[in-house]
Amino acid sequence: NFVGIYNAFYDDKMWILIYNVPLAIMLGMAVFFTNAPAYRGRKYDEHRTLTLAASVAIGGLPMAHWLFFRCWGLECFEKAAWPTLILGFCYGMGFVFFYFRIPECFAPGRFDTYLHSHQWWHVFVFAAAYVWLHGMLRYTSWRVNSLLPADLAAATNATIAV
Repeated sequence: NFVGIYNAFYDDKMWILIYNVPLAIMLGMAVFFTNAPAYRGRKYDEHRTLTLAASVAIGGLPMAHWLFFRCWGLECFEKAAWPTLILGFCYGMGFVFFYFRIPECFAPGRFDTYLHSHQWWHVFVFAAAYVWLHGMLRYTSWRVNSLLPADLAAATNATIAV
């Protein structure tokens, strides 16, 4: 998320801070609840899961902001929308599988070792990370090699200053 936020708001440091500070706090809480000995065990499974889910969900706000208000033109939207939507889908499916303990809830005892919900969660998170990485690489390459409105404004201001 941090890389995506930087790429989306590279020309406006205020938005980078507004979105990255709460995200860092949520991720810190997720790491705390996951690793603190006092919060281990089944009793706190829901807290850990929801904290991780909230840290991912909080990333949806800057994504929506960028896609609808700052991603200028069809080409930008096409390069960024699909990786963003697939990322959200993969994270969402991972959450559903993990939170509702799919497939264990349908066949208790049959998926205790292989193909249980935690393994499926890892598959979905890996798929999301893979899509996001390649989407960000493609978008960054396009952004660096294209003049976007913010770049045009900066170039105009630099020309006026000379």
